[in-house]
Amino acid sequence: MSVVTCASAPGKVLIAGEFAVLEGAPALVMAVHRRARASFGCATPCSTSLHAAIAEHFELSVTQSDQITLDSSELFRQGQKLGLGSSAALCVAAAELIGAGDADDVFRDAFAVHKRFQSGMGSGFDIAASTFGGVLLYRQGDAPAPTALPEGLHWQAFASSVPAATTGAIKRWRNARDKTALVEAACAIAASADDSARALIHAIARFQSCLRSLDEMHGLGILGHNLRALAAEATQVEKRFNCALVFKQSGAGGGDISIALSDNKEALQAFERIAVQSGLLPLNLEIDMHGVRRD
Repeated sequence: MSVVTCASAPGKVLIAGEFAVLEGAPALVMAVHRRARASFGCATPCSTSLHAAIAEHFELSVTQSDQITLDSSELFRQGQKLGLGSSAALCVAAAELIGAGDADDVFRDAFAVHKRFQSGMGSGFDIAASTFGGVLLYRQGDAPAPTALPEGLHWQAFASSVPAATTGAIKRWRNARDKTALVEAACAIAASADDSARALIHAIARFQSCLRSLDEMHGLGILGHNLRALAAEATQVEKRFNCALVFKQSGAGGGDISIALSDNKEALQAFERIAVQSGLLPLNLEIDMHGVRRD
């Protein structure tokens, strides 16, 4: 086992590409400055299913596994996960703590651990964000491609009081049909990632429209009533300010985290006030450019 005593990895926010990424389409994801941490040598024995997945992958003894402390408290609020990829960030931090390779090795180890933990589910976009940091275009099977958000793009992430169940959403998605339009819309987002803020927002809005149609068709439970109502409010704010603005869930949906993006800061602030009145909590996150690190 490595002599590193502590490692940390950032959480993530998925900008767009949810579910389509499971079909081989690209996802646009960013690492954010709230971190999960793994440390060695100062733990009170605590056995969790994630500990078990880590121990199995790295072939650790029970004694070695019990000496690893996993802390994702920055990715929670009052005991509830925020939807920032806490389990993925912990896997990445643990892979940095235990392994002895470079970032690519950390990604492969953490992805394997997370697959064990999630019973084979997941695309790995969250693992990529926590490993490499910054803003990435991620497609399964390809090396993550660093990119940057367009100049003039403003965004705000929001926490919900309702927790989301990612694995259940993925299981329902597997039974959905007619996914071609969503995959094509995700590819259009990737093509617009380095374009203007307005072009990217319009591409995300088209993707969201396709996802909403699939949700309605198959009862996937991605977009709850509150999010639909807020998406309609965002459309009204967009018209009032004559700008581009989109509001959407970030990730599996059904709860957890959502995100609003606009090319007009005042419009985003106006929408934020509406979202707060509806019970959402602004998270005021920042992009973390550094990825996993040894602390």
